[in-house]
Amino acid sequence: MPPSPVPEPAPAGSLTVPEPTLRVEMDDPSSVHEARRVAGRLATGLGYGVVERERIAIVVSELASNVVKHTRGGSLLLQPALRDGSLEVLALDHGPGMADVRRCLRDGYSTGGGLGAGLGAVRRQSAGTSIFSEPREGTVVHARFAPPGAPRPAPGGATLPDRPAEDLTVLRLPATGETACGDAVAVLTLGGAGTLLLMVDGLGHGPAAAEAAELATAVLPELAAGLAAPGTGTAPGGRSAGRSAPGAAAERATPPAPAAPTGPAAGPSPARLLSALHQRLRHTRGAAAVIAHLDPARSVLRAAGIGNVVLAVQPAQGRPWRLVGRPGTLGRQIPAPTDQELRLNPGDRLIMHTDGLNTRWNLTDRPALLRTPPPVMATVLLRDHTRGRDDATVLVADCPPREAA
Repeated sequence: MPPSPVPEPAPAGSLTVPEPTLRVEMDDPSSVHEARRVAGRLATGLGYGVVERERIAIVVSELASNVVKHTRGGSLLLQPALRDGSLEVLALDHGPGMADVRRCLRDGYSTGGGLGAGLGAVRRQSAGTSIFSEPREGTVVHARFAPPGAPRPAPGGATLPDRPAEDLTVLRLPATGETACGDAVAVLTLGGAGTLLLMVDGLGHGPAAAEAAELATAVLPELAAGLAAPGTGTAPGGRSAGRSAPGAAAERATPPAPAAPTGPAAGPSPARLLSALHQRLRHTRGAAAVIAHLDPARSVLRAAGIGNVVLAVQPAQGRPWRLVGRPGTLGRQIPAPTDQELRLNPGDRLIMHTDGLNTRWNLTDRPALLRTPPPVMATVLLRDHTRGRDDATVLVADCPPREAA
């Protein structure tokens, strides 16, 4: 398959706010029909034609049927990809897993006595597939489709170890029984000054939490434009200029990165943005939030957090670096936020998530997972670490990501 074209950089100030991810629980055979219905409605809304929708229906049917036949407690997730709005489908389960993924991709192979064409059909009908499976732990399959109206790639798609073009993924799920999601994410491109990522968790869940989270994402461009003067961020070494930052960590417990440029940081300070958000959220329920600024020119991440939203940078080898956030609730009472800075290495992954996921994950012991594309890694984290009683949102991005198209 020819390589996917790299999107043109987005204009400075371009804001992307992902919609909540659609989830269909695979509880019984009737769930397969429901998954097809949800996928068809989403594909129609995204502008896919009749032929493209039929391909999507085949993939969804095969993935849903596999989950129902071979596992319990699996799900299908569907959403527009963050970069180009194309449809992506993720199947996840806690089933027996696959010892030999490539063998399972062959037409005619089956572990359940059926036709066995499932995963082979998924590979042929989609623009790309990625599969991560661990024996006795379960499987995640990611299938993506070309954007509506785009030329379809040659049959076969991509399989492991190839990686799809998506380098930044957000999965955003409301709490069980809720339609509104109290978590929100915003991706704001700053032209040559990099990218701002905001993850916000409205206090509690439901419509009032969603109102606070959505207000935070809506005002981000205005606040960033007002604080965009260079030189207002962190000093080299990881501490906010002119402030003490107890616990701030500029280096990770892995071999040091090459020295990063030490010029003034471009773009607005995440700490100052959080202070401004605090004022804007005064009349809401309140929220926890993390803001990260990815500065590709300096190979540096600057970040600040209030409350229990998690930010970590996972290297290709070794333990992750975790942001030391500060206690408080935006809109109610907070201490002065502080910026922390980290030099980035090739292969680093940025992970952000709300407290709908627990913090007990450890990717160091799962080297195969570290080699998967962001959509797969995000889905495994969601599957294995969701608390189950709150909104749950996770973001995984290559560092630094391309600027959004």
